[in-house]
Amino acid sequence: MKKFQTVALITTSLAGSVSPVIAGGYEAKLWNSDSIGEALAGSSVKEGDITTITRNPASALGFMTSPYQAAVVGNVVLPSIKFKNKGSTVANGAALTGNNGGNAGKEALVPAAYLGWNFNQQVKVGLAITTPWGLKTEYESGWAGRYHALRSELKTINIMPAVAYNLNDQLAIGGGVQIQYMDVKLSRAIDFGSGIPLPGASQNFDGGVKLKGDRWGYGWNAGLAYRLLKNVRLGLNYNSQIHHKLAGKANFTKPNLAALPAPIAAQIAAGLNANPRFRDQAIKAGLKTPERVILGAAWDFHPQMTLLGEVNYTRWKRMKEINVQFPTTASPSDITPMKWRNTFSYHVGVNWRACEEWTFRTGYAFDPSAVRDAYRIPAVPDQDRHWAALGATWSPTAVKGLTFSINYAHEFIRKAKSNLRPTGEQAIRGNLIGSYKANVNLLSAQIKWHF
Repeated sequence: MKKFQTVALITTSLAGSVSPVIAGGYEAKLWNSDSIGEALAGSSVKEGDITTITRNPASALGFMTSPYQAAVVGNVVLPSIKFKNKGSTVANGAALTGNNGGNAGKEALVPAAYLGWNFNQQVKVGLAITTPWGLKTEYESGWAGRYHALRSELKTINIMPAVAYNLNDQLAIGGGVQIQYMDVKLSRAIDFGSGIPLPGASQNFDGGVKLKGDRWGYGWNAGLAYRLLKNVRLGLNYNSQIHHKLAGKANFTKPNLAALPAPIAAQIAAGLNANPRFRDQAIKAGLKTPERVILGAAWDFHPQMTLLGEVNYTRWKRMKEINVQFPTTASPSDITPMKWRNTFSYHVGVNWRACEEWTFRTGYAFDPSAVRDAYRIPAVPDQDRHWAALGATWSPTAVKGLTFSINYAHEFIRKAKSNLRPTGEQAIRGNLIGSYKANVNLLSAQIKWHF
């Protein structure tokens, strides 16, 4: 059966959980604090900055000069996601009952940590622990889209050891292995009343299902950093796909039949208990996180100022569908069409080194959505967004090598249409017609130590 949006499971990803309005699809672009203040610009050309290892190990490590580096990052996510129902219906054409779901965006703390070691003049090594993919949405239990999603949460932890080699004063190459854990929890309501042959039964005898799946996956990352001119730097990075073969369990809640006459309630309960589709059982699902290519540039156009630019390509087209499989043929696979499209995002930022102790930054980005209106599920109500960001770094002269950063970004998100009209076995979820209005505030802090 429609099982549960199954694993929208998958459509989601993160050691914290973040709102899907943070970035395109379910990518959590929260790798370091300074990048937040620059609207994610230039993260592939930050020479000697270990907090950008996952964006380009060649630049982050290849030109590192201090013997060691360590950094800790904390990101606070404050999202708002609100749905407005505009004529949603159940499978029989009746209007979907229920409210608009409240604010589905939930606050989260998303951390990251880094280490770097300057092994010798040419070889540098590092380690990054981040949360590259993720999402968290939670709607009120009686909302109109409850048959599509109630709570959707995906967490990832990515452990990436990396190495870089400095070929000369102009060129460095680097790469790393990604060891990634993904955990997904999902719940939704089921309209059991639609199968009860009594007037008014539909939407009055709801049950539900909770899904849980997790697994480790593996991938790789490679990049190069090139000093084109004395004051111009280029960076190129490739991040591979990771295939997660999730495995877990589905747990069902049956409807309360107390309002029905006892003989009818007993007959329906017996039928539900005998139906293998509604027994607690194992599930499997596959998710491939998309490949990503980053091209960045930095230009020191003034002794105290740097212009940063970056273009990101993400192959979201891999998200064709969500396919959750069950162990018996009596429980057919649950397929949710996605049909996402590939995207390019664009980022620009400026750094101003005002004095020895203080650096200020600002940035703008345009980050388009991979999601199409007809396939926008409530777990990932993603839409095009514009970033506006600013921040500052303090480098106290009294403590050499220590820096403190604080950065802020606001995402202005285009209103997202919901024109979800499931067919086949998924039709029992109903048509979810309406719109989502969303925005997000990001506050990020970072401590970094060169020693």
